[in-house]
Amino acid sequence: SEGLGERAAEGSGLICCAIVGGAIVPPLTGYAADTTSLAAALVIPAICYAGISGYGWYARRPQAC
Repeated sequence: SEGLGERAAEGSGLICCAIVGGAIVPPLTGYAADTTSLAAALVIPAICYAGISGYGWYARRPQAC
């Protein structure tokens, strides 16, 4: 989302939607819910969001003074 300026929040939101709402995570979550429980299956999207947060933390840039 670099270079989006004031629209960076929108860009990062779209990235989150693309990853968690994509073609792999929902079926994987559904399969996990069918084989275990819904509460246990929701760990999968939580891991995705943790990965997104980790990447954001890793790729952050210090503010210029």
